[in-house]
Parts: sequence; structure tokens; C-alpha cells
Amino acid sequence: MIRNITIFFALLCLCSCRDINENRNIIVFKDNIDTVQNALLHLQILLDSLPHVPEDASFLPHYVLQEDYLYINNFKKHKISDTLKIPRLSKESSKTFMQLILFLDENFISSANKPINSKTWFFSYRQLYNEEYDYIREIVVCSEKNDTLNLSLDNQILDRQKDILLMAPKNAIIDLK
Repeated sequence: MIRNITIFFALLCLCSCRDINENRNIIVFKDNIDTVQNALLHLQILLDSLPHVPEDASFLPHYVLQEDYLYINNFKKHKISDTLKIPRLSKESSKTFMQLILFLDENFISSANKPINSKTWFFSYRQLYNEEYDYIREIVVCSEKNDTLNLSLDNQILDRQKDILLMAPKNAIIDLK
């Protein structure tokens, strides 16, 4: 009996790991692509209105949603709630911000960063904490055709749905099994 339970859990772990890895190289959301793309575009506007990061800072502008906490730019931890007020956002915009990041989290997007001197927000896709270089996956919303060319200089484009690109680091070894 114990042996059967052990085998069941081992198979369950193998199947769930396989699913995560397979879906990390293609864009698969729970909601439709248009809804996710609109949420990403709206969130980018709100992210750009957050307090700016000083140029000499040791981090990039970012947000991270992890478990029940939200970290914004300076890693100040905020407990997730409907009434959380985000710095520099109105009460209504804060509520919209929270709704968007929770919606995107349900669609496997749990953080974003904006490199210095860039206009593009990079969203982590199906993030594995403590992931190795080859497993990093990021999503961007490509607003112009020139963006695709510029982004492909430093990244491998693995998939595209509408204006959403799924990328991995240029030199990452991608397992397409």
C-alpha cells in the first residue's frame, strides 16, 4: 500500500514537472490572449507611474508577486489586500494595479522588470524560483515591428501570440523535447 502511494506521488511529480517545462517554451495562458495582452498593456502604464528608481540603484524598476506579498522597486514588502495603496497611484489605480497583477499571476506572470535606458517591461513567465540561466523565460508586448528586431539581438524568441513575445536568453540551451 505504501509502495503504491509512493509510486503515485512520484508519477504526479514527474507529470507536473513535465507540464511546467513543456509550457515554458510556448505561450499558454488560462485566459484568452487578447485579455492577457490588454492586462499587460494596462499594467505597463501603471508601472511607469510608480516611483522612479535612482540611476545609481543596485536594482531595476520592478515588481514581484510572491505568495501573499508584493515587492515594488525597493523591495518594500506589502501584504496583498484589496485596500493596499501603491505609492504614487490613486486609490482607484492601486485597486486596478492589484487586480491586474493578480489576474496575470493566474496566467503565469508573477513579476516584471524594466532594464535601465529601456522602454520595454519584461514579464517573468512561469517563473521557477532559483531558476538557472537556461530556464529563464520572459514575455514582452511588442508594440512596433522594430521592437522585434531589437529584442531578438539579446534573446531567442520562442513563441509569439499576437503582440506577445516569449523569449529566453540568447545563449540559453533550450530543451524542446
